[in-house]
Amino acid sequence: MQIVLNSKFFSALSVPALGAKAQALGFDGIDVSVRPGHPVNPANVTTALPEAVTVWTDLGLVCPLATAPVTLVNPDAPEVEPLYAGCARRASRG
Repeated sequence: MQIVLNSKFFSALSVPALGAKAQALGFDGIDVSVRPGHPVNPANVTTALPEAVTVWTDLGLVCPLATAPVTLVNPDAPEVEPLYAGCARRASRG
């Protein structure tokens, strides 16, 4: 089983710094919080999420989860499509 760090409490860290923090704490990967004020957020998720996962993969980390705000409950909300697009862009790269 892999143990991943929930990045919710590390919003001030850049993507590379978050990866380094996860490594230093002994985690196998990152559960990326897609929230306003975070390096990967609803406004940039389409490009920032796949870029972040590439950085973390290069560090030997996994990113099996992308956690969105609990207010994201309507599948027709405008934030939903970019979130899934960001996930799909990374998944399509392997």
